[in-house]
Amino acid sequence: ITDITATADEINLVDGSVSGPLSHRNLIINGDFRINQRGATSRTQTSSAYNYDRWYYDGTYLYQGVEDKNVRNGTFTLSWTDSGSDISAHYVISTDSSNNNGPNSGLTYTSVSNGGQITVNETTEYSKHLWIRFGGTVANLSKVQLEEGSVATPFEHRSFAEELTRCERYYQNSFNDGNVPGPS
Repeated sequence: ITDITATADEINLVDGSVSGPLSHRNLIINGDFRINQRGATSRTQTSSAYNYDRWYYDGTYLYQGVEDKNVRNGTFTLSWTDSGSDISAHYVISTDSSNNNGPNSGLTYTSVSNGGQITVNETTEYSKHLWIRFGGTVANLSKVQLEEGSVATPFEHRSFAEELTRCERYYQNSFNDGNVPGPS
């Protein structure tokens, strides 16, 4: 095959070059909300809780943090799909100190449009968390993707097994004192 050209973010088979990552480009885990180990009935089921895996809802906003080890300096593009028209997105870069980390850290969030860019330029790379926050009718939100570069590419579909493995790294089930751990 010598005359097939893929999109700019994929392989260009004409000359064999690669202009961007082919997989593992989405830094958001469970961006399509397929993994639901807690059995939530909606993304907003319980305030101040993780409902769908990796997604925290505080009663107003839906959040996901990108771990500091995955946040290097550069430009990132945030994109999503929604079936409504009132979704808003924001981001904040937070330090690793326990007083200033997490979705409710008291830091000022910056608005970002669908397909918009986020610039990370920290003195020490891999030392800051990047929090993404969505407001509006978050039940309409899907296919959330955060990727390096300045171009939004089609949503990266990962296998169910791979997405589950990524979620399981963070999932925990806690039990009241005296209760024996078991299936929930």
